[in-house]
Amino acid sequence: GGDGGDGGDGGGGGSKRYLSDLLKALEAQGLMATDEFFDGLKDLIAKTLIAYQPTLALGYRQSFPRRRAGGGAGGGGDVSGGSNCDEPDDDEEGDDSFRCFQILGFDVMLDEECGFHLLEVNSNPSLSITHEAEVETEVEGGPVGAVSTNTVHLESPIDEKIKTTAVGDALRIVCHRGQLPADDDTEALRSYIPVLTEATESKFEDIQILDKVRRIYAQCAGVRLQSSYDGAGGGVSSSAFQRLGKRLGVHSTAADLIFVKICTLESGGFSNRMMSLAQFTDGLLALAADEKSGIGVECAGGGG
Repeated sequence: GGDGGDGGDGGGGGSKRYLSDLLKALEAQGLMATDEFFDGLKDLIAKTLIAYQPTLALGYRQSFPRRRAGGGAGGGGDVSGGSNCDEPDDDEEGDDSFRCFQILGFDVMLDEECGFHLLEVNSNPSLSITHEAEVETEVEGGPVGAVSTNTVHLESPIDEKIKTTAVGDALRIVCHRGQLPADDDTEALRSYIPVLTEATESKFEDIQILDKVRRIYAQCAGVRLQSSYDGAGGGVSSSAFQRLGKRLGVHSTAADLIFVKICTLESGGFSNRMMSLAQFTDGLLALAADEKSGIGVECAGGGG
């Protein structure tokens, strides 16, 4: 539902509605079945989260640097050392990979043909359980009939119901025996519905390559990733990029020219000597386009 107007009661009189009421209305009018609605919604959210995953994962690793297994009572010492593009990152989900969570708010619109359109994703959605209302009060000592309008915050039963459920169930999920519940564990998931499961993951395999690029970027950045994942004070250095190019059969000089060109294009000058994730992605495409690489030009045809 929207955020304006009255608080709504989940029925037919407010500006907000329970999703269950909307689904009943769609089915009653023969517009969309409930299963069809959730299939379309999960597809949209899954694709959005896959696109967001690389940035989210880098921010997470910056806040929670990887620990060495058995490195101390606190879960191990921070991994130290420089970048290393040669070693595979097999320990992506170690015992430190569930140390925070985030609730996102998706604003979705249905068109007249019941097609889904993503309006925005709120990284900090409102969890307020009140709504604003304008109340007129008589002005004391003023002319007869004079009133003033004040904005007050009133309880919103529908907001309280929806948001306490969302937060409460999220806390139960992240505290579920130290690991995420199984996709079919409806008792543990409660009001939450998995959007990317083992059964559907293959459907999105092509676009998950973005996160594979992120893993390579994190390996090449090494401890520099802890400074900043957006390229300001942290990221992939020229020497690390050259080492990656060498593995692909690209001469270090050619790799360095690619590095300088990409960093210069974005900043307008070669002041930033570290690659951000977006720049690194462009750099990989440029390395792939090099005729001496083992990847082939066709692989990078769309990236230039």
